[in-house]
Amino acid sequence: MAREHLRESTWKWIDDHVELYRRDPEKAHMWDSSLAGYTGKKIPTLLLTTKGRTTGKTVYSPLIYDTTGDSYFVIGSKGGAPEHPHWYKNILADPEVEIQVGAKHFFATARTATDAERSKLWAQLRDVYPPYDDYQKRAGSREIPVIVFDPIPWTRRKAMGASPVPPNINEWISSHIKLYKTDPEKAHLWDFTLMGVPKKIQTLLLTTKGRKTGKTILSPLIYMKEGDTYVVVASKGGAPEHPHWYSNLVANPDVEIQVGAKHFRAKARTAPSEERAKLWAKLRHVYSPYDDYQARAGSREIPVVVFEPQK
Repeated sequence: MAREHLRESTWKWIDDHVELYRRDPEKAHMWDSSLAGYTGKKIPTLLLTTKGRTTGKTVYSPLIYDTTGDSYFVIGSKGGAPEHPHWYKNILADPEVEIQVGAKHFFATARTATDAERSKLWAQLRDVYPPYDDYQKRAGSREIPVIVFDPIPWTRRKAMGASPVPPNINEWISSHIKLYKTDPEKAHLWDFTLMGVPKKIQTLLLTTKGRKTGKTILSPLIYMKEGDTYVVVASKGGAPEHPHWYSNLVANPDVEIQVGAKHFRAKARTAPSEERAKLWAKLRHVYSPYDDYQARAGSREIPVVVFEPQK
């Protein structure tokens, strides 16, 4: 599912900040406020992702933030405009959001701070960015809301029946592939916080040939070592159909594998039922959402694929 930028402002610095968060999240995190005409002080920012309440499209909003306990909070100022920003209206319609703070991704529930919370949190953020008081004066009768983002633990997301696959999965995969090409050792141990599992997990880069196009297809995948073989799961997040890479290797089982900086050719095969059961029991400990993916996939038995290195 490809994302589409929906910018709430024509201010170029906001657009540039969104782009910087995608290219260099650590640099974007500590933002140079002189770009918005402020003092040049470095200010912490996050990237909020909401779903458009009328369009259903993805909306990115870079926002100044501070923390209270384990939660993050922001101000819906819109520069002191008389109406609320669109992203705030979006979270009123659907409070489950995605947050990026530097390179860290997580899901959260958004809520408007209570009156008792607001005064304390406002004072805290005013110290971070003093123009907020001027924005409130400019906003007139509109009381600018303070919004708190409470991170959602993976166990609670399961109880909510929330999808364990983030809305920007294609973008996430693309960035993983690029990192595998520029820094394979870093890409090998990949941070799966965005996927609801807050730990680093070993991954490989699979190369298959498109069964219809003949083009090279790159797919980063979680793997488990079993003896001399490498084992992966064709989950596709629990979709009802197999992933394209699996259909490709069924048509042509000769593949190329990259594990960190190591490259080798391999023969792919689908584990039969008895072997699958044994491997699945181990794989769920590597990546706990696999059981949820199988439940979501319904009648499709998610294949377990074994790669046997070839000399």
